[in-house]
Amino acid sequence: MVHLLFLVLTAIFASIVAADLESCGNAKYDPTQYTCYNNTLLCPIVNGDKYLACGSDCYSATQYTCFNGNFLCPLLANGIATQRCGNACYDPLHYSCANGQLTPIPSCISDFGVNEVCTNQGCFLLPCCPGLISVADHCRDPCQLVPGSCPMSAS
Repeated sequence: MVHLLFLVLTAIFASIVAADLESCGNAKYDPTQYTCYNNTLLCPIVNGDKYLACGSDCYSATQYTCFNGNFLCPLLANGIATQRCGNACYDPLHYSCANGQLTPIPSCISDFGVNEVCTNQGCFLLPCCPGLISVADHCRDPCQLVPGSCPMSAS
C-alpha cells in the first residue's frame, strides 16, 4: 500500500513539474533556468544573468559582445568591448584594423595624424606627440597654425 501511494504521489508530482516545462525544438526546459532562441538553442540563466545567443554559442553580455550574429569578442576590464578584425578580437586603444590586419597604435600621434579612434562604444582621443596639440581630431604643431606666435629659431 505504501509503495502504491509513493507511485501515485510521484506521478502527480512529475505531471506538475512537466506542466511547467516548455519546448525548444525537441528538448523540454525550465524557462526560469534557460532561454530558447530560434527554437533550436537553449542558453542558461546564471545568477539572474540571461545568456544571449550568438550563432550557435551562448554568452553573457556582461563579458562578451557579439559581432554579425556569429562572432564573440570579450569585454575589457573597463567595460569597453574589444573589436573584431578578421578572425581576431582587439583592444581599440592599442591596435587599429585595416583590411582585416591589425597594427599597433603608436604611443603618440605625429604631426597631422588622426588622433581619434571610434568604435561601437564611442570615440577615444589618443595622445599627440610632445609639442603637438589636438585640433579637430588631428595632432597639429601650434606654430604651423599661428606662425607668428612662435619664436623664430636662430640660424
